Amino acid sequence: MNKINMQRGTLLNQYGYTQGTDGSVSVDPANQFGKFQQMMRSEAGANDQARFAQRASGFGGSSGYLQHAMALLGQKNAAEHGQLGSDLQSSLNDLTGQGLDAQDTLNNSLANAQLTQAQLAIQNQQFNPADLSGVNVPYPSSPASPTGVASPTVKGKTVLWGGQYRNAAQMRNWLASRKLNINTWSKNHPDAAKALGL
Repeated sequence: MNKINMQRGTLLNQYGYTQGTDGSVSVDPANQFGKFQQMMRSEAGANDQARFAQRASGFGGSSGYLQHAMALLGQKNAAEHGQLGSDLQSSLNDLTGQGLDAQDTLNNSLANAQLTQAQLAIQNQQFNPADLSGVNVPYPSSPASPTGVASPTVKGKTVLWGGQYRNAAQMRNWLASRKLNINTWSKNHPDAAKALGL
């Protein structure tokens, strides 16, 4: 985002503009070499040349010929102003789009990091399904409630069940995360199932 903001500042400087602290854009009076300032000098020179040519022709300063020539110059100048504004706006829109893409990338990265942390917490039986606010914080290990059930996680190389569970919902989530059938588990562990209310 910093790089895009720097590019925006450089772009505005190239066009002869500056951005205020409130985000407003205005002509930079200290910039003599911006595209806007060059355009204004060129237009002033063309206007002066048209006046000098008219005076040299002998028709005077208020003739219809001069007025027609000045009107054509005015139209040309207006087209140049419009083109300059259109080019600047298009370039600013491109930078805004890049900024939005960068913000989306950042948001997606943060969401993926949170998802990864939640998945790790679930795998380590440290995820509290009742509280999603702290998915990056492991489930607190506190003494088991009177109805809590704890058991070794591994028997041989087979994961049976593990962690510390205070209610049926926590045990169901753990079993579901391992694709274990709750009825089969309850039959194999009747005392634990009864203590959890399964």
